[in-house]
Amino acid sequence: MKKKNGLQSIRMAPRAAGFALATLLPLAVSSANAFELNLGAVTGSLDTTVSYGTGWRMEAQDPKLATLYPNYTAAVMANRRSFIHKSDGDANFDNDSKPISSVYKITSDLELKTGDFGAFVRGTAFYDTVLSDESPNRSFPSNFPSSVSCNAQSTTTPAACGFPSELDKRVSRDARFLDAYVYGNFDVGGRALNVRLGEQVINWGEALFLQDGINNANPLSLSKLRLPGAEVKEALLPLPMIYASYELADSLTLEGFFEFDWDYSEADGVGTYYSTDDAFAGDGANRILVDTTGSSLQGAAQLYNTFAYGINSAVLTNKRETDLAVDAAGQFGLALRYSAGNTEYGLFYMNYHSHKPVAQAITGESFAYQNGDPAAVAAVNACVGLGGALATCTLGVNAAHYLDTTRYQVMYPEDIQMVGLTFSTTVGDLSVSGELAYRPNDVILSELGDNVVAYNTLNAGLLANGGTATAGAVNNGAAFGANQIVSDYVEVETYNLDLVAINNFGPMLGANQVIGVIEVGVNYIPAADDGFYASTASLLYINPAFVPGGMTNAACAAPTPKVDPASCLSEGPANDYLDAVSWGYRAVLSATYNDAFAGVALTPSIRFAHDVDGNSHRTGNFLENRKSATVAVNGVYNNALDVGVAYNAFWGAEASNLLGDRDNLTLTLKYSF
Repeated sequence: MKKKNGLQSIRMAPRAAGFALATLLPLAVSSANAFELNLGAVTGSLDTTVSYGTGWRMEAQDPKLATLYPNYTAAVMANRRSFIHKSDGDANFDNDSKPISSVYKITSDLELKTGDFGAFVRGTAFYDTVLSDESPNRSFPSNFPSSVSCNAQSTTTPAACGFPSELDKRVSRDARFLDAYVYGNFDVGGRALNVRLGEQVINWGEALFLQDGINNANPLSLSKLRLPGAEVKEALLPLPMIYASYELADSLTLEGFFEFDWDYSEADGVGTYYSTDDAFAGDGANRILVDTTGSSLQGAAQLYNTFAYGINSAVLTNKRETDLAVDAAGQFGLALRYSAGNTEYGLFYMNYHSHKPVAQAITGESFAYQNGDPAAVAAVNACVGLGGALATCTLGVNAAHYLDTTRYQVMYPEDIQMVGLTFSTTVGDLSVSGELAYRPNDVILSELGDNVVAYNTLNAGLLANGGTATAGAVNNGAAFGANQIVSDYVEVETYNLDLVAINNFGPMLGANQVIGVIEVGVNYIPAADDGFYASTASLLYINPAFVPGGMTNAACAAPTPKVDPASCLSEGPANDYLDAVSWGYRAVLSATYNDAFAGVALTPSIRFAHDVDGNSHRTGNFLENRKSATVAVNGVYNNALDVGVAYNAFWGAEASNLLGDRDNLTLTLKYSF
């Protein structure tokens, strides 16, 4: 067994440059000290990296973004757009000496070859000592002292419930195989054929940092990418598939894949530092809390909860049902690549099942008292005993039961079609590439999930007692009643354009090499001109159940063509909706100083992101005027030891930017062997 040393090189060939730079530049210099294996006819290598990463919050919570106080009032909540379903990650971490994460991690790559055949396996494991000891629901103790034990139905206590078991396993510790496939190279008709079978990642398209382009064959673990010291290869989640590439002619190649399974992309776990959604996305998102404190429904809700769950709470719960199953069949892709000189063109087609979720609600049960629900009957009797009129008590308790039996489901749209075009070329030291992805049947959220809850809450008295309601874009504008599935998604056409330029400036500023990258992306959704759809800016202004009649805003007083009057009570101004066109850019500048001191190579880098204009669909790329930047320095000693420090800043887009108060400093230490 021999040890092979050497820095990994940045490949600047048109097709390879994008992925290599997306992987390497954010991490500055990446070192490799792989063990070379020689077992007779079988050769290979084993590359292992052990690392430690930690980080600290560098600014205090912004009251507009973090719900921290138990005695909230209408005046206070007017400045807290994020409200109850988006604040756990913000409220759980202070800007003190306590770290936001403390991660020990190991990743190993094993490759074996014999002749034209081989196998590749990658595994990774980590343990976060901070998250293993924390609770995700510290915030918003509106109804319970911290001593109250957990009641899964309605508890909002600080640490009473702790991490759900499925969340704890995912965010604080994990061990898994990633890639695990065999491959072979063949000669068929005098042309090269490459085949891979097993768990693998398909890398198609030219986009580096922006999503919703061509590269949608595999899910992504955003939670893994957030870990201090994370590498892109650890966040790309392989799927079992067969892949083949065949050389049709000297300059023409056909590629294809067929997937045997499906999985979802992993969002930030509820209550972790970067989490911005406590109800719909991420492990641990399993309920929606409907707080009736201060509303006309508060007394009925407290009576209902007393008899239903044994706790005098004004909070009602919409529970998350089991996610709708996804049929893995029918996922495949084809690519045709043509090279002319130093330029490559690509034509792509893909039929895939979305890795990002949408949702639907199942409205609650009506006439609970009349139908003999035990808790409802007991609550109505208690209400009457306290001097309430039977009709009034029945209406209120029925509404509380209706809200508490409303559920929701997360679902993943199937059979989305994508047609894509790419080009990549080089001009001297400049690499230029681009892609256009078109989806005739993309699926996006039609309304923010919080607003579905808000509309349902506003109309609970009507719906619980036999009526129907209409609520803006929810259910595509159609009326709905009790015990009914209410869709919160719509099928639309989408276009995504992406252009990338990578330049090797060579030696300058005292550095041995300076590399710059800029990526510009544009999202276009024609349907946004004709309707009202949730966007990256859509946030609940206030729970209408909290203040009777809701809280209006200036935009609703004089409606404009982009204001939906039906949602003025909860969603807010016109510019919170989806825009037909949204765009922004990402830029990276990285310099390498070989042997800066004592055999250490230094790589400082700056990364900047700016969402210039327009709001994308709810899980899309751009939130107008949002900005972020990372300033980092990595030092590599002996091609093995890598020490890095980075400051991550987030600002712009006011209260719509839920990460706007989460600047942080990270420190990483890696050793490769």
